[in-house]
Amino acid sequence: MIRALIVGDDYPARMELRRLLGKFDQLTVMGEAADPDEAAELARAVGYAAVFLDVAGADLNGCRRLAEQLQQLPSPPLVVLVGGSEQLALEAFELGAIDYLLKPLEEGRVGRAVAKISGLVQGLISKQAAEPAEPHLRLRPENAPGPVGLELVPVEKNGKTILLNPKDVVFAFAEDDYVYLKLYKDRILTHYTLRELEARFEPFHFFRCHRTYLINLRRIKEIIPRSPGSYRVVLDDHERTQIPVSRTKRQRLKAVLGL
Repeated sequence: MIRALIVGDDYPARMELRRLLGKFDQLTVMGEAADPDEAAELARAVGYAAVFLDVAGADLNGCRRLAEQLQQLPSPPLVVLVGGSEQLALEAFELGAIDYLLKPLEEGRVGRAVAKISGLVQGLISKQAAEPAEPHLRLRPENAPGPVGLELVPVEKNGKTILLNPKDVVFAFAEDDYVYLKLYKDRILTHYTLRELEARFEPFHFFRCHRTYLINLRRIKEIIPRSPGSYRVVLDDHERTQIPVSRTKRQRLKAVLGL
């Protein structure tokens, strides 16, 4: 799965681009940034194969600075610029972008950009497999930075972007069209979908026990039987939250837990 970062100061525009990118299985949006400085910080901490940079109304000097910083990373991401005028297309290529998306965005055009990214990423992986590079220059699986297995989740809290360790997440849940991460006490809003979180948290023993819940298996404290064949899991957050297990997930959860 190709990891992507969306950068832009217009929140509705970021949500629209996220919605369109969500239609393509080969790519998943795993972060958002409202300005180039925040984007650079996230890019250094979380590996991205692609960055979608919205330059409509943005500070072009800041965008140029971000493009330069991205190119200095061990595995520079592919950059796609998004703008509101054809005149900015030239700026896109001066910044080293591989594509330029003109607003209003169309699903088919976004899809072609995603396909282009996918082809370039797969080509790079194939080239590295055929001609191994020095270890510090190799593209890790899914363009991940740092030690293998390192995953940090960018979330917004009190107007700032913080990076969470998945081990600190007790469970994730969907409520009223929003998705939240539940820590021991705090509840933090995230822009990820549960499906995106399920893929991202896969190495950390998370389990989709219900359509609206994703639980950390290491944080289960108790299993409570309900009606015949039905039960809930009790997690070790401050509230000892009880979460239902859907009928379609019961046998799988029992097998995972060795019950």
